[in-house]
Amino acid sequence: MRRLLAALAFICIGSDSIGAAAPDGTATIRVRVVSATPVAGSTIVELVSAASPLRWTLGVRDQNDAAIFHHVPPGSYRLTVRQPGFRETAADVDVRAATMLEFVVDFRRTTQPGGEPLLQLVRTDPVGDVRAFDQSMLGTFPGDDALASVVETAVAPLIVDRMSSGGLWLAESALVGGYGGSWRQTSITLGAIDVTDPVRTGTPLVRAPQEAIASLLVSTTLLPASAGGPGPVLTMVPKSPAGGWHGASEIGVVPQALQDTNTRPGVPSVARLVTHRDWNAQLGAPLGPRAGLFLTVRRIATGRVESDDPTRLRTSVKSLFASSSVDAGSQGRLRLAASVDRTASPYAGRARFRDRSVRESDTFTTAQASWDRWTAGGTAWSVASGVAQGTLSPALDAVRTSGPLDMAGTVERLIDGSVPTLFDVAAGTRRRWTAGADITPALGRVTRRHLLSGGATLAYSTAVARAGPSPPAAEMVNGIPARVWEFAYGGPQTRWTSTDVAAYASDRVLLGDRGRVDAGVRMESTGGSAQGGSSMSWRSAAPRLTGRWLLETRGRVALFGGYARYLHRLPLDDFAYGDPSALSGRVYRWNDVNADRVLQEGERGTLVALVGPCCASSGPNRIDPNLERPHTDEFAGGVDARVGSWSVRVMGVHRHEHHLIGSLNTGVTTSDYVLRYVLDPGEPFRDPVEERLLSVYDREPFSFGRDQYVLTNPPGHEASYHGVDVTVEGRIASRLRTRFEGSAYHSFALGGNRGFRPLENDPGVIGELFENPNAATYARGHAFFDRGYVMKWWASVRAPGDYLLSAVARYQDGQPFGRLSVVPDLNQGAEAIYGYRPGRTRFTFTLTVDAHLEKALTIGRTRVAGILEVFNLLNSDKEVEEHVVTGAAFRSPTAVQPPRAARVGLRISF
Repeated sequence: MRRLLAALAFICIGSDSIGAAAPDGTATIRVRVVSATPVAGSTIVELVSAASPLRWTLGVRDQNDAAIFHHVPPGSYRLTVRQPGFRETAADVDVRAATMLEFVVDFRRTTQPGGEPLLQLVRTDPVGDVRAFDQSMLGTFPGDDALASVVETAVAPLIVDRMSSGGLWLAESALVGGYGGSWRQTSITLGAIDVTDPVRTGTPLVRAPQEAIASLLVSTTLLPASAGGPGPVLTMVPKSPAGGWHGASEIGVVPQALQDTNTRPGVPSVARLVTHRDWNAQLGAPLGPRAGLFLTVRRIATGRVESDDPTRLRTSVKSLFASSSVDAGSQGRLRLAASVDRTASPYAGRARFRDRSVRESDTFTTAQASWDRWTAGGTAWSVASGVAQGTLSPALDAVRTSGPLDMAGTVERLIDGSVPTLFDVAAGTRRRWTAGADITPALGRVTRRHLLSGGATLAYSTAVARAGPSPPAAEMVNGIPARVWEFAYGGPQTRWTSTDVAAYASDRVLLGDRGRVDAGVRMESTGGSAQGGSSMSWRSAAPRLTGRWLLETRGRVALFGGYARYLHRLPLDDFAYGDPSALSGRVYRWNDVNADRVLQEGERGTLVALVGPCCASSGPNRIDPNLERPHTDEFAGGVDARVGSWSVRVMGVHRHEHHLIGSLNTGVTTSDYVLRYVLDPGEPFRDPVEERLLSVYDREPFSFGRDQYVLTNPPGHEASYHGVDVTVEGRIASRLRTRFEGSAYHSFALGGNRGFRPLENDPGVIGELFENPNAATYARGHAFFDRGYVMKWWASVRAPGDYLLSAVARYQDGQPFGRLSVVPDLNQGAEAIYGYRPGRTRFTFTLTVDAHLEKALTIGRTRVAGILEVFNLLNSDKEVEEHVVTGAAFRSPTAVQPPRAARVGLRISF
């Protein structure tokens, strides 16, 4: 497989991934002269915006040359081509986000009788391997946001950790992963700035309303040199002001009468809506002949219940977004945008509290400015800067008044997850400041077959966490009292910072009219530290090579492929290791003497382990001074074909992640455990019943409290991915638009913690994997975001009578898990140990269909639309969680999909 992909990459030289800047919502337009009549002298090509003063004028020297317009904002334009002695020709052009349009011109002399000159659009391709969801598509997606909901139901290789179903978790960040990588390497940008949380990387410092987003761009493979990180890049293009006054307002509700329940007796839904109300409004207004303003506000409030817990969990989001665009003459543009989001939601670590109604209130703000400039000679350049900030405020004051022990909760390890992850979220502030510039110079065309581009970015990230009260947590393992966990900060606050500097350059080489090669390199310098604690720095280079070759002159079939190396992002919470102000903890045996499963005075037993990234037995933990930066090597290649308005694309992808990071317990090693074996009953459905010996590590009491940790690159901590993606997209006339994606793949990785959830079975999570030998048993397998086979389909139909009907359907193979055997009689307390690798068995597949129906009525300049959205239209009740412990209840469903729910809305626009 690897050799086949490499051959495609270097023999076929594939992909549309041009060596220019990463897709940012702008487009590229190329105009070639292919006239059968000989043409001499310079051809003038002019592109004029229909809604602003923006205007470009370029010259084409001869028929071996082309006029190329870079960084063209989406919108409507007039394209005009003039040649002395020939008839002028023009066309209206609708430019979509992140596309490359190619036109050809066939002139007619002014003296030539009959026949008009031809200006024909011959190709419309995405800029690179980019999925572009424009405003006309986003408006038809059933969902509560323009990010996770679209990715969840329309991008097959990417998996989202939960089903949104109309806004179940609207205030809480979804986790997105794919291609065998961790959700912690996903990058999110809003316009020109990176809004990825520098601590909980993979999640955004924004809760942007869907009404503020003009396009969503999803880049997953063959990323250009301007993009860093191995994970998917999710770019939200902010909506810009349009000409004239316009506005809209929408209200929606999910009535109780239109909510269903699951049909399985005794098996609850993983979550279901109880209440939902939303309202939003938008206004666009001109600020003079060259400037405009766009504003949108949103308010959403929901209530949900999870599984069989009757507690109603309330969430709310209040958002304000504003953008402005100022045209500085015909060849310059200033863009400004800012947002504020206030959220209230259940506290992420609430499982460690006796009263699980603990909440948090967070505030997210962004501000950015961009300056774009196009010269008469064809050079395009832009500079941008901005900041994203999140302020987290868990409501933990009750701990001070009630006392830590009275607030101490009981955590079921197999349901609530790894106990240390419940202490991760503390009050504090995260901030990321970004600045960058890129240029595609006309002078870069050293010859007629080269196109150079380059740029640089600077990012400065900070995170401050404030120490607060924290009750202990009592841990049970499959109902067996096991341990008591106590954590505390070493100082009043922690402060972590990092600086990232990157420069990139690329060159596109045109191989006639049928092929091209793009070569680029990205150089990065990354470093950071904890205040008064540890530090690290990396300097690395990442090459990129892609290309494309047309198999026939009409451009209907092409081979593509490429190679790329990606450098992993540096999460700020890595600096907690060795930081004297960071978290440290102690783990004790839990002697539940009265068997009430509630921690009480006198039940804390023998000290077992020292935990936490800060400090251990003999002083601070540390970061390995020879810590290597993780990187991912990617080979991809395939074929795409176009017939009329339809396209088919088949691509194979191979990825390998090297030097992943983990926490190694150097104070207590396997020599401090007694290895023994227990009889594992295996699978009850086998005949004869499978039985084998399972290795178990029982910790020697003399090693208790001697733990010491180092953040390093543990041997063998790598991940791999092999897969094939298929995409079919097309239109029927102007009424039907559809897109299908399918993926078949498998990956192998080591999860950071035991379990099947994203904070456990994920290679980017730093946990117990190399700290406890029982966690390493059968640890290598399929990670959380590996679903094996995935199909996602979207279609939209505009019917007579001003009806709009759209639907999204999603099939995902089951979530992988490994059967756990609980060993109760260990010195360190009961533990659950894998009986086989994760992914040897999977939960049942997931199937959902969501629909959007809209009926509009126009009265003068006002448009009124009634909206009905139905989530889980078929009311599927496939299990999303099962009992994974060895025994009679093994594989019994414990939770099923969210049930059917319907939202009714009304929108008024002018």
